[in-house]
Amino acid sequence: MLNFALVSLRRSFYDGQKASHGIPDASWRKCVDCDQLVPPRAHHCPLCQRCVLRRDHHCFFTGSCIGFANQRFFIAFCFHCMLGASYGTYITVEYIYIAHMTSDAGLVHFIPPLTALEWLFGFSSFGFLFFVLLMYLCAMAAIGSAGIMIWQLFLVAQGSTSFEYGKGVIRYRTGLLHNFRAVFGSYWMLNFIFPLIWVDIPGDGVNYNFSKCV
Repeated sequence: MLNFALVSLRRSFYDGQKASHGIPDASWRKCVDCDQLVPPRAHHCPLCQRCVLRRDHHCFFTGSCIGFANQRFFIAFCFHCMLGASYGTYITVEYIYIAHMTSDAGLVHFIPPLTALEWLFGFSSFGFLFFVLLMYLCAMAAIGSAGIMIWQLFLVAQGSTSFEYGKGVIRYRTGLLHNFRAVFGSYWMLNFIFPLIWVDIPGDGVNYNFSKCV
């Protein structure tokens, strides 16, 4: 829950009037919606109505944009969701077999439409239907969280955002270890155990090192 809160509280909005990064160079561009010059990796979010530093995407579940300041907390949140939902799936399956299944029951009873029909015609209880649906809900949450986490870790390893990867931008790929430290900080692995609120992210979200191959 702490990672969830940090994703929502740690925003990556860019305000040109409050920022002090010197004179913008030719790589900066003007955001028409915000009417200001923004750094190369900042993009406007039509939902937040703000420009976000190193914007990756807008997360509808947390109701916030994922960017420079909160991406590490978002990835850790997905990791914990995957673990929790996987454990929930396991516990639900165990309970179904102990409390509702007989020795001669087959896997066909776990198919939701058939389970609903069995309950409708009185061949199974509502409790069995409820826990079968709960099992699928937990399983889908685990798979979805794992998929998002793996995609985000892939982008971190590439030194890219979703937008940059889609556009083939490779100028920020500065090595695997450096890419991970740029998102998670120096003790990046510990973020998956506990959110390191006191550890600052390297950089300011505006200036970045470039790949030597570019």
